[in-house]
Amino acid sequence: LLYHRQVNHELKMLTHLKRRQKHVRMLQEIHCPCSKEIWQHEESTTSESEGRGGACYSTASSTSRIAVLLQSVLKLQLQSKHVQGKTMKDHAQWRVNEAARAGHLPVLEWLKVHHPPGWCTCGNQAIDLAAEHGHMAALEYCGKHWQAGATTSAMDKSAGHGHLSVVEWLHDNRFEGCTTRAMDSAAENGHLDVVKWLHANRSEGCTTKAMDKSAGHGHLSVVEWLHGNRFEGCTGAALDHAAQNNHVQVAEWIHNNGSERATARAMTWASGNGHLHMVEWLNRKGGGCTAQAIDWASKNGHLHVVEWLHTNRPEGCSKQAMDLAAKNGHLSVVKWLHANRSEGCTPEAIELAAAHGHLAVVEWLLQNKREPPSVHIFEKAASGGFLDVVKWLTFTLPGLPSTVQARDRAAGRGHLALVEWFYRHRNESCSEEALLWSANNGHLDVVKWLLQNANDGIVFSEEQCKFANELAVKSGHTDVAKWLSNCCYHGGVHGKSGGEEQNNDDGNNSSLCSRRNARVPYFLYEEESSERYHREG
Repeated sequence: LLYHRQVNHELKMLTHLKRRQKHVRMLQEIHCPCSKEIWQHEESTTSESEGRGGACYSTASSTSRIAVLLQSVLKLQLQSKHVQGKTMKDHAQWRVNEAARAGHLPVLEWLKVHHPPGWCTCGNQAIDLAAEHGHMAALEYCGKHWQAGATTSAMDKSAGHGHLSVVEWLHDNRFEGCTTRAMDSAAENGHLDVVKWLHANRSEGCTTKAMDKSAGHGHLSVVEWLHGNRFEGCTGAALDHAAQNNHVQVAEWIHNNGSERATARAMTWASGNGHLHMVEWLNRKGGGCTAQAIDWASKNGHLHVVEWLHTNRPEGCSKQAMDLAAKNGHLSVVKWLHANRSEGCTPEAIELAAAHGHLAVVEWLLQNKREPPSVHIFEKAASGGFLDVVKWLTFTLPGLPSTVQARDRAAGRGHLALVEWFYRHRNESCSEEALLWSANNGHLDVVKWLLQNANDGIVFSEEQCKFANELAVKSGHTDVAKWLSNCCYHGGVHGKSGGEEQNNDDGNNSSLCSRRNARVPYFLYEEESSERYHREG
């Protein structure tokens, strides 16, 4: 009874916190101004040993949307001193930061007036966030009314996002300055006007990353300007990244005007992305590659690139080519590699195909490679919820057993149809871990089915049901937690033999929640214990 009361208390607290979080998320969407004072602040002190403190508020008359919402947010939050280990002052600071990030000046003004003195301050992060997102009004307000500090990140990130007016304001009104990341980021994102302004007005300069990354994004005008006005130059990464993203004009310009040459990565990356024209250009310019070129082209289904590399390059490929093609369902590539290359594949190829639901590839590999799959193939297919693959394997390989992990993973990932199919057509049930995993992940339909269809092969203990309840509460799945609480502590679990409620009043009952020691599931060994969770809230 005490445990049941504790669970109900935690469910109420969880529901309360989720509602508060929803209100805070809505805060970022408000644009209406506020003009009335809705709360009156008065200091209240309590004993420190009780772990309480702060301030209380009383509601004043106001009907504006922003007033009602902010009142709701703070009133709910003040009911608990600590949320996720943070104090109310921490959350007040967070509120200022989020308003600055979203550029909501009315919210910043309201927070400045109505928060308790000393609670609401504007630290470095608020100005940095407002500058990064280009909110000039919020930036000026924070700087004027809060005397807030900032970091070099403000100008660095505003330059990277192309907010030239913000960069100029920071330069004229702040002292933090910037770093080489400012020009590097502006060049990477193609903001040539910002690059020119930084070059003319700041002394930090840039690094080779400026030209390397602008080339990778295809900003030829930026590359040309940097080459003509800066001395840092570029590295081989400039041509590599241009080739990766198929920027042929940029690659040609760098090749003709610079001393850097592409590395073997250029052709490998271009092949992986299917850029045959770029691959041919690199080959004409004397570029090399590795066996990964065919591997990556196969992985992404670029058969035309695979064929060209096979004909024109000597590097060949590895077994990864067919394995990765099978994993991603590229049957035409798998067939071509089988017919034209000698590397073959590994036993993992068919398992990868099954794990991603590519039944046609599974069928072809089993017929042509003649390598029997391991029992793990059921686990891989069941984890992804691919019932058609599981059915085909069962009827094609009737002697191949499945593992209990296959059923448990299907249950834990919410694949109820698979769990039912294993039970009805293979007479195979799950282990206790299926209940824990499905409860932890919030799959109520699976939890109900497991408890209502248990047979002699598995009997869920009372401790396992309690643990499942704890996991559901901790993960925020209130529907699962409520159902488990009702069925495990009020006799609501039904077995296969009947629909009447079973109780634990006498010692000879047949309840599914029989008393025996529970086992901690393998997927939760690393997590904190439930005892610590309840102790720390």
